[in-house]
Amino acid sequence: MEKSSQDLAKEAKAEMSSNQGNLTNDQWISMVRGLVAVQSSFIEIENKIGDIEEKLGKLRGNIDTSDVRLDGSSHTNDKSYKASGK
Repeated sequence: MEKSSQDLAKEAKAEMSSNQGNLTNDQWISMVRGLVAVQSSFIEIENKIGDIEEKLGKLRGNIDTSDVRLDGSSHTNDKSYKASGK
C-alpha cells in the first residue's frame, strides 16, 4: 500500500528532527565554509555597488556642469567669450 503525502511528510519531519543534532564535524565545517563564501560574495557585491554609486555621482556632477555651460551661465569664466565682447 502506498503512503499518503501526509504520512510521508510526517516521516520526513520525524527523521529531520531526529537527525538535527547528528551533523558530523565535516558537515559543520562544510556548512560554515559555505556561509563564509556567501558572506564574502555579499561583501564583494556591496563594494561593487559602492563603486557604481561613486561613478554615477561623478557622472551626475559632469552632467550638472554641462547643463550650466549649455544655459550660458558659466561664460563669464570663458576667456574667448570675454574677448568677443559678449
